[in-house]
Amino acid sequence: MRGPSYANLQALAKMCEGQLIADVVAVIVVLMWCWEILTVMRFSEEFETRFAEMLTHYPTKRSALVPTLLYAQDEVGALTDEVIAELAQRLQLTELDVRNVISYYSMLTTKPRGKYNVQVCTNIACMLRGGEELLDHCKKETRCRP
Repeated sequence: MRGPSYANLQALAKMCEGQLIADVVAVIVVLMWCWEILTVMRFSEEFETRFAEMLTHYPTKRSALVPTLLYAQDEVGALTDEVIAELAQRLQLTELDVRNVISYYSMLTTKPRGKYNVQVCTNIACMLRGGEELLDHCKKETRCRP
């Protein structure tokens, strides 16, 4: 679902011919109100309780970002644009700050994952100890790709 565009608003005058300006304004206000309701992110009561409790354990709201992201990801399945916007607003951060943290940690994702998430270390130290072979074996056995 997307918000009204300029082209849609141009047609409003034609659609409302013969109506009073107050009626047109009322229609616009109702549409904006409905749009706000549809775009508000809602979490479960359990999440809300955890979030409120978590804020008391950290010196600043920013410090609660990573655990909050993990809880939100567990609940929603991925860190969608709506989740990012909501958490940024709650923690008084910019969405860019939140996205930067998400991109830093491999356990945080903006796309839904499967039921199991298997990670195999393939950096230089792990490669020397057989990390690549282990990854190849995992791909072969599970018929999955990284």
